[in-house]
Parts: sequence; C-alpha cells; structure tokens
Amino acid sequence: MPSFSGIELVKRIRQLGIKSPVLMLSALSQTEDKLQGFEAGSDDYLAKPFDLKELHARIQALHRRSMIVIAGNNHVLSIDNLVLDLTKMEATRAGEKLTLTPREFKLLEYFLNNQGRVIPKLEILEKVWNLNDEINTNVIEVYVNYLRKKIEKPGLKKLIYTHFGIGYVMKFNEN
Repeated sequence: MPSFSGIELVKRIRQLGIKSPVLMLSALSQTEDKLQGFEAGSDDYLAKPFDLKELHARIQALHRRSMIVIAGNNHVLSIDNLVLDLTKMEATRAGEKLTLTPREFKLLEYFLNNQGRVIPKLEILEKVWNLNDEINTNVIEVYVNYLRKKIEKPGLKKLIYTHFGIGYVMKFNEN
C-alpha cells in the first residue's frame, strides 16, 4: 500500500467503528506478521502465494460467520447456532435459552461484535468492564469460563478460543 500499511488501514477501519469482516492478504508470512494483523483487527490473514480456491473458501467462511441480522429495531448477533437478541436481552444456543448475568451478556455481545478477531485482555477489560488496568485480568478469565460453561455444552461446537498471552477470539470452526 503506497501511503500506509495494511495494518494501519485495518486499525483505521476499526477506529471508525466499521465491523465489516476483513481478510488480510499479505506477502508477510511470519507468525509475528499474522499476529500483528489480528491484533490490528483483521478477521483472517492469508499469506501470498495462496491458492484461489483457498481464498474463495476463506471469503465464504467470513461471510457465513459474520451474519449480523438487523431487522427494524431487532438487533440480533449470531454465530453458528448461538443467537443474541439485543432488543429482548436474550441469548439462545441451539434453540435453548441461556441464563446470563448482565456482565456475561455484555461480554458475549462484545465477542459477537468482534467475531474472528483476537481481542486482547486489556481491551476486553476496557470495553466490557469500562476499566483500564485497575483490576487483575484474571476476572476476564473467570467470566470467559462462566460463558464457556453456558454456551459450549457437550455436543455443541466450541466458539471461544484462548490465544495464550494475548486474549480470546470467538470463531466458528466447521471441523
């Protein structure tokens, strides 16, 4: 990119509050490069050279995972068979109603609004708890564990993944 990097572009997009899925295509293929892309707000990262079939599959997967339905005043966020209705303040997984505390609801909403993006713990602390580093990030681990117990029951696909030393990502793996 001539005037600024792809990383900078993604950061600017996210700073503007744009939640559209972003797939980074880059000649940089080291793990550190990919992590920088994810930390900037990219939803997926594909290093060159790549197969066009893989690119197509990744685009389809991003589209499928980022289904956010807005109908009238109904704001619904979803991934796989997990649905969060912001108007009714209800969550369901595979049709079963989930009982969430207000903090769990807010954490789940933040994960759903940032699907596929690795979210650093300090960002979660700031956005969900409205704090900077005034409390230990262990509280995040505790609440993520509570949320996992409620949404990742036996027979259902895992949706929240830990990126050790960084934070968490909500994504749907078809495998």
